[in-house]
Amino acid sequence: MPIADEFIKYCTQILEVNFGEYSNKIINKVKSKKNLNDASSIRDFKEFICLIGLYTSVLAGKNKAVDICDALRAKATEITGEQKPPEVSIISEMDREINTFLMKKTLSTEDDTTDYAKYLALKYGDNTKEVEKDLIRKIKIYIKNAININRIKEAINRFLTNYPQPAQNDIDDFIHYIRLLKLKFREDELLQQIKKERLFRKFQEPRNSEEKPEINQLLDLIKTHNDKKDIIKSIQKQEISHIINHEPGLSDILLSEDLEDHKLNNPIALCDEKLMVLIDNKGGIVRGNGSSETKEIYNELPKREDDRSFEPKIKDALDYFFETKGIPAESDIDDIVDYLILCGHKQDKKQLIETFKQLSKEKIISALNYCVINNEIKYFIRRSTSYTQLDIENFIYYMKAKKLDINDDDVKDMIERERLFNRFNEMDREKSKEEKISRQYIALSNSGKKNYYEYILMLDEELIQLKLQLKLAKVLKKNQKHGKIGKKHLKKTDNQDVDQNSVILKLQ
Repeated sequence: MPIADEFIKYCTQILEVNFGEYSNKIINKVKSKKNLNDASSIRDFKEFICLIGLYTSVLAGKNKAVDICDALRAKATEITGEQKPPEVSIISEMDREINTFLMKKTLSTEDDTTDYAKYLALKYGDNTKEVEKDLIRKIKIYIKNAININRIKEAINRFLTNYPQPAQNDIDDFIHYIRLLKLKFREDELLQQIKKERLFRKFQEPRNSEEKPEINQLLDLIKTHNDKKDIIKSIQKQEISHIINHEPGLSDILLSEDLEDHKLNNPIALCDEKLMVLIDNKGGIVRGNGSSETKEIYNELPKREDDRSFEPKIKDALDYFFETKGIPAESDIDDIVDYLILCGHKQDKKQLIETFKQLSKEKIISALNYCVINNEIKYFIRRSTSYTQLDIENFIYYMKAKKLDINDDDVKDMIERERLFNRFNEMDREKSKEEKISRQYIALSNSGKKNYYEYILMLDEELIQLKLQLKLAKVLKKNQKHGKIGKKHLKKTDNQDVDQNSVILKLQ
């Protein structure tokens, strides 16, 4: 079977798992824009995969699209690598030249980047636009890797400052902590870095950072701004805006205002994270100011007549609103419903509004439930620095007795996460989406905007109970921090319940 047909068949099989009957329609739409044949190069395969990524990101979101494209790239490398070694060799040679260029000039201006792409295209007989796109992609990857290395070095420095002679269990915990930060690393290399830094500290004077000056300048530039528009303007002034806006698919969700909610007591990690988000443009669901190309793709997608096809769209629309704006007011829900009806949803408007209100309420209840559990876990961790498996089981039993919606495994994972962050670094922690929702709900319940949020602020026993428990957990944690709760109360459940009941009476 020709490799192009083999690859397209594989793409169809992968898509069928996720999209069923629509897999053939997606493939046909991609083929209408970019077809493959026996003469296709590895770059043609990459373009084909990118188009699939754009379609699947609209249908299933960025993360699913990335997973699908990774699988397709692996298959493309496998079948083209076996058939066309000379071309792979040429691409490898070009990659070596690009890597040399990046070592010398990481943040090249737009003009320099364009000129270098023209030079490579002339030298290797390739398409200038495709070479430039590939070059910019590699620049972004290079910057992200530099930031990743920077954050790992900072974490190692903090770790060895607190644990100059770490035991094996300290190192194991630290590795788990780095994983929670979602930094990319190889365990053997990380262990080697820890060992090297420990020995260097023992026998040498402290070293200055080995980061690249250009990366430092870019991070300093971003560190001085909190607003995404100011960051973009500053990057444009430096004539390096190609690192954030060259490829289509950079949507508002990738420039989320949530960046401003990061804790500012760790400015290095904050500006690193801002830049990571700005240059991360693997695709995404097109919302708001998406590119014309991705909007066109969204409009061309096949539409189902069946109302069930809108079920994920309802949840997607609500999730997106919660992520970007917060809890929707009743007028916001009306607007979302009107939009869905314009898109072809045939359900009765009143029924759809009630569905959105119920889903919003469930989302708030889930967020409050999470925060109550999380605060109880913080209280548990700080009162029991060394706890046993039996302590954890008793704690879970205690949480169930409070009629909280919990999963044993999830609670154990949350306890381990809290232990590690509590041990190594509180500063890198940002507020979770559940904490943001809970904080907004509490603020709304104490504000003058109740008329706009009647559907969640009317008497609802479950919401009221969770709100009281959340306030209770915060009061108990605060009292413990200031030493107002004695050890006897901490060890005896009965006494603890007395404290809780007294606090609830005060809150009510």
